[in-house]
Amino acid sequence: MHGDLSPPFTVRLSFSLSLSYLLSCRQISEMTTEGEKSFARRDRLREIEVKVQEWWEEKDVFRAESCEKSPAPGEKFFGNSPFPYMNGYLHLGLAFSASHFQV
Repeated sequence: MHGDLSPPFTVRLSFSLSLSYLLSCRQISEMTTEGEKSFARRDRLREIEVKVQEWWEEKDVFRAESCEKSPAPGEKFFGNSPFPYMNGYLHLGLAFSASHFQV
């Protein structure tokens, strides 16, 4: 066994990690009044999600457009292909599908 983990045991964290964790826990716990359930963590995550989605929309992060021509050598491009499922025998079609992304 890896030792007794019953209290008292010592866990060492870096000071910055433990301090930020304690401050976030304190902030969330202060938002809860007696007898109420706190949704502060959920609300904070939702707030972050909304901001990030707005940024994505503004920057067209996930906008996909077909190229008129093939990318030039060294130019970056994106190719999307599903993973080959290994529920059958390997065949040449798997290599053929992967070769479409090689310019």
